[in-house]
Amino acid sequence: MSFADVPGQEQVKRFLRGNLRNRSVSHAYLFSGPRGSGKLAMARAFAQAIYCDTVRDALEALDAQEASKPIDEACGTCISCRRFLHHNIIDYKEITLLKDKKSISVEQIRELQEELKFRPEERRKKIYIIDDAHTLSMSSANSMLKYLEEPGADQMAILLTPNERSIPATVLSRVQLVKFVPPNPHQLMAQLAEQPHEEELKILALQLAGNADDALELLAKEWFAEYRALVIELVKHALQQPAAAVVLLQQRLGKWKADWKKQLDWLAQMLELLFRDMIYHACQQSHKALFSAQSEWLQTVSMTRELSFWLRCAEGALEMRRKRIVNTNWQMMLEQFFILMKAR
Repeated sequence: MSFADVPGQEQVKRFLRGNLRNRSVSHAYLFSGPRGSGKLAMARAFAQAIYCDTVRDALEALDAQEASKPIDEACGTCISCRRFLHHNIIDYKEITLLKDKKSISVEQIRELQEELKFRPEERRKKIYIIDDAHTLSMSSANSMLKYLEEPGADQMAILLTPNERSIPATVLSRVQLVKFVPPNPHQLMAQLAEQPHEEELKILALQLAGNADDALELLAKEWFAEYRALVIELVKHALQQPAAAVVLLQQRLGKWKADWKKQLDWLAQMLELLFRDMIYHACQQSHKALFSAQSEWLQTVSMTRELSFWLRCAEGALEMRRKRIVNTNWQMMLEQFFILMKAR
């Protein structure tokens, strides 16, 4: 893993490479940016560069004014790099949110603290990455303060979060903030280029997921392509006979009972995107529409209603998604939405 393996984020790369060259590596960093922006991959590349024997030798040669090797990128071939890539460096640790848990637990932080009591092997640092750092409970965050306030010379932390504002101020004031920009859509599409799915479906998956990894998971779901067709069919029914849309929804729900709540969430998001396309067509901006295969139908139907109608529909779909946290009866919410469409 090297910086070159992480797409985009050139400003972040320059900053971290400068830290390596100038030997100004901080004791703690906070990588902040949206999902899919490469925070974890960048953290791993940075850690590998710190462990890299070639980088370390180059820095020592620099002291002796004999530098001739790169000093800001892991070589990928030395013993330390190979050990890192094979997860064989005991001084490196990644802490992630456990499955079915809402926050990183105090127990996970305590285990880390026990490991930090021991000196690292050879001349290495103890590097630990905390993914989803915004889920740290207050007690877990407080437990980290000692190591952020009085770090050992051989310790370094990299915290990852979608938004630095979700990090307690006590922690934020003790780390070096590194901001990541949203991923470039063209770069994301390039990551899906080899997938056998049609272009529109890949664009839809990226729009919903926000990053290539989650988009790949969506594309692998059997129901994903069918839901795209279902959304279009539901809207067609709702515009003519809302009761038919309700019946269709009830019929289809039985097919995916195992994960219906999550799928209804995706369904609501697709509805919002479809109504956004209606607005694009109504405003003569069809080139921005996502459902390109339905462009002829969208263009025709968009002119049968006032623009205000489509705006209210889009707002209604968005409001439905906002209510998902407090209202667990997704099926009823969707049924009511289709019935109200006729009255909008």
